[in-house]
Amino acid sequence: MSAPGSIGSEVTLAVYVCAPVIETTERPRGPYSLRLSARLATDTTRAFRGGRLTAALPSGELVSAWQQPDGLVVLRSDSEQGLERLRFMLGLVNDHSPFLERFRDDPLLGRATLVLKGLRPLRLATVAQSLLRALAGQLVTWQDAKQIERSVIRRVSPPRPVSSRACTSRRRPSRSRG
Repeated sequence: MSAPGSIGSEVTLAVYVCAPVIETTERPRGPYSLRLSARLATDTTRAFRGGRLTAALPSGELVSAWQQPDGLVVLRSDSEQGLERLRFMLGLVNDHSPFLERFRDDPLLGRATLVLKGLRPLRLATVAQSLLRALAGQLVTWQDAKQIERSVIRRVSPPRPVSSRACTSRRRPSRSRG
């Protein structure tokens, strides 16, 4: 064995390839607040932290969105399909202004239409995930329902590939089996 750097020594290089990231900015139709809509969206496949929503799609792709102070929503994905799925999940094209106008003076809903004007319930990424959430939530506590949902998603989801935005090597210390 030769000394490092001398002729004949072995050198291991790590090469990281980053796929291009697609980023677009969109104006939601009607009043929209990502902060208000995503505040409770942290679950098995989504996280909302620091004003940014990050979601894992069924393909394993990570997508993210955040809202700028001027109301525009920035969408980021590795693919056009990811952008389309994210738009659907956020409901950016669904204008609920007619509902807000119709019930603005309603004795029961009027105050909510003012306070929660930008709220749009976030959709789940797939019909299967929506069905799973509906079934898992029946006749059990919400904690048990979340655990059931988490378990099923982990079992049926493909292993998540390293995100194209994670271009650095992260190694975990190995655990000894004793």
